Amino acid sequence: MPDTHILEEIVELGTRLVGARYGALAVLNERGGAVQTFVTAGMEAETRAAIGAPPRGLGILGALIREPRPLRLKDLGLDPRSAGFPPGHPPMRSFLGVPLLSEGKACGNFYFTEKEGAEEFSPADERMAENFARLAVRAIQHPAAHAGIRRDLETFRSAAADPGAVIIVNPGREIIVWNEGARDLYGYTREEALGRRLEELLIPPERREAWLNRYLNEHVRDLRAGKTVQYNGTPLHKNGREIHVSVTFSPIRHGEAGIMAVTGTLKVTKKDGNEAA
Repeated sequence: MPDTHILEEIVELGTRLVGARYGALAVLNERGGAVQTFVTAGMEAETRAAIGAPPRGLGILGALIREPRPLRLKDLGLDPRSAGFPPGHPPMRSFLGVPLLSEGKACGNFYFTEKEGAEEFSPADERMAENFARLAVRAIQHPAAHAGIRRDLETFRSAAADPGAVIIVNPGREIIVWNEGARDLYGYTREEALGRRLEELLIPPERREAWLNRYLNEHVRDLRAGKTVQYNGTPLHKNGREIHVSVTFSPIRHGEAGIMAVTGTLKVTKKDGNEAA
């Protein structure tokens, strides 16, 4: 049986960073025919008890197993695959679900409902959900990795709470976390930044190729080795002015797949910089 304590941490933090009211993770048994472990976030214990047994994998949740790919819906009740809700279940409309994948096969699903502050989940929310699904699979299959997973969770947690500017990008350099400090520093809202490539948002076109070459050929090499990368840079504010900052890149690693994400911490400095952040 998986350790439910670490899965609860993953579900709780994943739900918060995706920006959902509710989150749930279902792990199938070895035969793949029934839910073995079911963990939720955002739902009161009384409500959970009133609903009764975990989902049986019908409807939308079954589709995530049969067709293991991410699914975003503005109103899950309007989808013809929906099987409805049991008595006592809170109303839910917007939906984001991702499969838990092991060797290409679905071993469960991780899903979120009721996007906060918007009518539906975004592509950036989907990428964040996939990151947490990979963490969940790693936690299920590799108990010895739990200490490292908790460090990764703390990195995400600290990024969300840090009053300074913190950005998290996936391996494709797409922004998946943009905190309030980053908004204050660069002028872009979370909605404007999420899903954009780091260099497209902050690096002027004439410096973009040089920045990308250095990032891919030097910084990624060090990040893959588990090293922290530090340098000074001059990214652009939304209004076009340069901002002199010190940049710290730190890897968030997946044990089997290498870098899962990169955390960028940025602090304003009076130093003159010749590079783009």
